[in-house]
Amino acid sequence: MLELDDVLARIEPDYRLLQAAKRNGDLVYRAVTDGGTPYPFDERIRSAQFRARITCEVCGEAGQPRTRSRTVLCDLHWKPLTTGELLFALTAGGPADTFTDESDQTAVEYEAASAAADRARNALHFAAAEVAELLNICEEDVYSMFVRGEVAGADRDGLVVYPRWQFTEAGALLPGLPLVLKSARDIDSGTFQAVMETADEDLNGLSPARWLAEGRSVGVVVELLRYLRRLP
Repeated sequence: MLELDDVLARIEPDYRLLQAAKRNGDLVYRAVTDGGTPYPFDERIRSAQFRARITCEVCGEAGQPRTRSRTVLCDLHWKPLTTGELLFALTAGGPADTFTDESDQTAVEYEAASAAADRARNALHFAAAEVAELLNICEEDVYSMFVRGEVAGADRDGLVVYPRWQFTEAGALLPGLPLVLKSARDIDSGTFQAVMETADEDLNGLSPARWLAEGRSVGVVVELLRYLRRLP
């Protein structure tokens, strides 16, 4: 919020803040200006609210809303401590009030939750063999396309996996994908995936991936990504 306040103050030094809070993982930020809200001012608030929905509140890495805790957390900080880990931390001198009520769940419950999270993450990606079958090429060619920036990939336990959003329902790559990937080269893979899969009002309520799949302008998505890269 301090970062957003600094950005807005540079646009409109005399703006008035009415409300600033986090509510169920969403950023609530209401502000007014004397001369009416200028476009860059309102756009920066919307952008900050969007980023808040996909950014871990603990470390700032890519995250997602967690229904149970009503926060936005990455997988690392969402996983609660097991009973053994909690006891070890307390024995080592960690203050008890640092830990949540969820910290006393058993190791079995923890492992089950971890496995479920892994399955959910894997459902968002194709393995190299699956991409090779879709594109009717060999796995080595799939990796070569990744190196050349022709397909998006992400590291998963030392292996490159390929986000499903970049494929149409027919199994083809999205139109204009290399240009989109080039425009997103400075955005980390988790944030990039969240952006491509999240509905955007400026795209008629479609996600960028759906927008491209319907054959709409690649340039609009490219400009969206370039704008995100320019944000402080």
